[in-house]
Amino acid sequence: MERYDPVRKERATRDVVSRAGYLEIMAGRGSPQGGVFLDASHLGADFVAKTFPGMVRRCAEVGYDLTREPVEVVPTAHFHMGGARIDADTRVQGFDGLLVAGEDAGGVHGANRLGGNGVAESCVFGARAGIAAAQMCAAQAWAEPDAGTVERARDKALAPLRREGGASPFVVRDRIQRAMWEGAGLVRDAAGLRRTLDVLEDVEEQLATCGTTGDARWNLAWQQALDVRNLRLAAWLTTRAALARTESRGSHARRDYPERDDEGWLAHTVQQRGKDVTTLPVRLTRRKPGDPPLPRAVEAARA
Repeated sequence: MERYDPVRKERATRDVVSRAGYLEIMAGRGSPQGGVFLDASHLGADFVAKTFPGMVRRCAEVGYDLTREPVEVVPTAHFHMGGARIDADTRVQGFDGLLVAGEDAGGVHGANRLGGNGVAESCVFGARAGIAAAQMCAAQAWAEPDAGTVERARDKALAPLRREGGASPFVVRDRIQRAMWEGAGLVRDAAGLRRTLDVLEDVEEQLATCGTTGDARWNLAWQQALDVRNLRLAAWLTTRAALARTESRGSHARRDYPERDDEGWLAHTVQQRGKDVTTLPVRLTRRKPGDPPLPRAVEAARA
C-alpha cells in the first residue's frame, strides 16, 4: 500500500485499497492464486476475533485463520451504483407503474458509496417504494394485462429451452466476466474499454443461439440463460458509460484520464435505448467544489 497511499496505507478508503490490489495483480505481482494478501494478525488474535467475528467465521469456513495468518483476497464486484433514474418516491419517469429501489436505482450514492449506506438506502427507499405502490394501487382500478405482451415475454423466456445446441450460458457468462475484469475493471483505459465492447457485441450474437436441455423445472442452466442476458446488458451499459467519462471520479478510475474534471464531468451519466450517452447536471445543495476545507475533526468523523 505504500505505492498507493504512503500515509494511510491499508487504512485508505476501500476504493483506493481495491485499485491498489487490482493494479498489483495486473502487473504480475499478485499472490500464487492471482490475489493479494491481507494480514490482520499484528492486531492480536483476540482483537481481530472480537472486532471482525463475521469475517473470522467466513475465513475459517474456507480454511483460513484471519486472527493469526495472512488471507489471500481479490477485489470483486460489491455494489452496483448505477441504475434506473428515479424520483424521491422511486418512480421511474416515463414508465407509469414502475418503482425501483436499491441497487437497481441510480443517483443515490453518487460516484462512490460510503460504507453502510447500502443498508440505509434499502430502508429509506424500500419504505418509499412500498408507500408509493400502495398509493398507486388505491388510486387505480384493476386492469387486465395485455395478452400479446404476456405471450411475447413468455416466448422470449422459454426460447432457450426450445433450442438444441448453441452456446452454453455458463461459457457466455465466463466470457463476459473475463472481458469485464481485464478491460473494464477497477482501472480502465480507452483501448481496454473498446475491446470489452467488441466482446460484448459478439456475446449478443451468441445469446441469440444460447440453448439448454431439459424442461423448466429446477433447471439451473435455463436460469443462467435468462440471467446472462441481463448480465450482458449491465456490462455493456457500464462499459459504454466508462468510455464516455473521460476523467477519474470515485470508483471510476481511468489510466488515460487520471484526474477529476469538475468543469467537464460534474454530472450524472445518462443512457437511453437508441441514444448516445448524455449527462445531467449534479444539483449540489450542501458542499460545492471550491468550498473551504472541512475542519479535521469533521473529516475524521465522516471517514
